[in-house]
Amino acid sequence: MSELTARRAWAVEAAQRYWPRAAPLIAQLPMPAVSVADAGAAPRMTEVLLPAWAEDVGVARALLVPAAALRRIDGQDTWQNVDWLSAMAWYLDASAERAHELQRGPIHSYALRLDGWDTRLWSHAWVNRMALFLRRWLAREQGVDEHQLCGPLPTPRLVLTHDVDALRKSVSIRLKQSMFQAFNALRALRDGDFAAAARRARKFAQVLLSNESYWCFERILELEAAAGARSMFFFHARDAGPRAARLMLVDPAYHGASEELARAVTRVQRHGAAIGLHPSFAAWRDAALLARERHNLETLCGQPVTAVRQHWLRFSWQHTWAAQARAGLRHDYTLAFNDRPGFRSGAALTYPAFGMADEPPFQVTPTVMMDSQFYDYAELSDSARLAAMAHWLREIEDTHGEAAVIWHQQVFNRDYAWDAGYAALLDLRRASA
Repeated sequence: MSELTARRAWAVEAAQRYWPRAAPLIAQLPMPAVSVADAGAAPRMTEVLLPAWAEDVGVARALLVPAAALRRIDGQDTWQNVDWLSAMAWYLDASAERAHELQRGPIHSYALRLDGWDTRLWSHAWVNRMALFLRRWLAREQGVDEHQLCGPLPTPRLVLTHDVDALRKSVSIRLKQSMFQAFNALRALRDGDFAAAARRARKFAQVLLSNESYWCFERILELEAAAGARSMFFFHARDAGPRAARLMLVDPAYHGASEELARAVTRVQRHGAAIGLHPSFAAWRDAALLARERHNLETLCGQPVTAVRQHWLRFSWQHTWAAQARAGLRHDYTLAFNDRPGFRSGAALTYPAFGMADEPPFQVTPTVMMDSQFYDYAELSDSARLAAMAHWLREIEDTHGEAAVIWHQQVFNRDYAWDAGYAALLDLRRASA
């Protein structure tokens, strides 16, 4: 099987939730087969207008595709000339980012390092919208009802997750967070936003001097119980013992043998929450380290641990999933940006990673948004924050997609005061159900 054929077949498999009854027919739709390559530069994108019978699945009646997926026939740039399956595979496998990484190294989930890239890439779940278009096109070709042919549309799903970066307020957290607030206060002063600078200065003093409890499990579980929700907690489980000074600043203070971790795991297990691994800062390409930390957590919780999200979203397309798979992990939630919300692979979809046929089945669920993006990376009012969260949730709903959200465990106190944002998110989720 050629690489092109394999990638197109993988795209059909990845979007299986949209055509559980008709996957073989999707692959037979009359579209060109085009190999889409990238050179590491910002990809060239083009908007393709959809036919009138499918305008509603697009954004402003169009879908954004890599220009290379379009085979121009007689100078026409029409939807019939697009290799939609190759375009889906291009997004899902982040082909442009992979090429960029091979040239310049991993961006470790910071979109700002993709300078000059078209941010529309990450603003919508393009893969899901293409899947909605293809199932409608197939039904039109076959002359039958779409739902009868392909099956019902999938139920949208927002996966609630909590990265447990702290169980208590350590010296390193006190220093890191206060310095972060000081930096933001200075930046606000530079920009002439004196109100924001004053808020950041007050927050600097709060974080530096207060002795807030960072044990916030009870508050989280209380909010989720009231909303009828369940979540997943990603725990750190490094080996006990000495470590480099740099790692003391960036890794959680607790370890896999600590009594406080055992107490936290027991508490969320009683609630029925799922448990995943939150590996060390340096583990993003270290299969042996990932395996040890996974073993530590499994020993503690008494159950298999197969889900993972890398600490600080440290991630490499070339190394991370392969290392995770070799460590016995089977489901990654790292795919996100640190500095902005969005669909990093253009998808709100749980899908199998490509090119890992030699490994046991390995799945990816993208993370679309994170608490700090609405508080630390942006100066938003409460109403603007709610509108921003609603935008991303609405895209998941409109495309019948699936994606995760991160709300850190330690932020439900006065140092952060981000609990109101999580309560609002739960309300949005419940209202859309």
